[in-house]
Amino acid sequence: APRVEMSEGHGTRSKDDRPEAEAAAPAAAKRCTYAECKHPDESMQFFTITGKEKRGRQNWSSLTGEVLCRACYQHFGTHGRLERRGKADQKRPHCTYAGCEKPRTSWRWFEIDGTEQRGGQDWTSLKGETLCETCFWQYMTRGTLEKPEDEARRRGLLKCTFAGCKRPAESKAFREIKGDEKAYGQDWTSLAGEVLCDACFQHFGIQGRLERGV
Repeated sequence: APRVEMSEGHGTRSKDDRPEAEAAAPAAAKRCTYAECKHPDESMQFFTITGKEKRGRQNWSSLTGEVLCRACYQHFGTHGRLERRGKADQKRPHCTYAGCEKPRTSWRWFEIDGTEQRGGQDWTSLKGETLCETCFWQYMTRGTLEKPEDEARRRGLLKCTFAGCKRPAESKAFREIKGDEKAYGQDWTSLAGEVLCDACFQHFGIQGRLERGV
């Protein structure tokens, strides 16, 4: 099995995935040619760029003939640029989708440039946004960042079906009851197919009934 290496903040990659064009620089080229490199002579490895590299799915053609130290090489492969952002921009990356449930938690981040064609979707409306892996795959597969339950709530279609619920459309979460539901050890078969708000779900789970004050 191929050996897996960790890339900080960006999940895992396989050593076997490295294209052959990503070869170390010859002995005579042991200095990073990026003018802003802080340690151009200090690196465990240098890379002569051929322009055919595929690492990070970036376009390396603009760097053809350049020699990069390992730090600059990895930075370009991850961000598609050699420039480091200023201190104001060096904050921990986060998902810029306002509806993201975990905007600062992701194995990998995607900076959208609007030219993506993955999933056959139109990404132009997301140009300049940064997406976590969850939101990226959500858009790639559905063409929207809005989750089904969020869309249903926005359209007023998601509400608690218990007739006695006082706030059927107001809940932080809704749950469609399956016939084999086992939460709280209760028998939920009589509610199969119903949708309960969080309050009603918790009440039935604890009391075994939806009616209050019985």
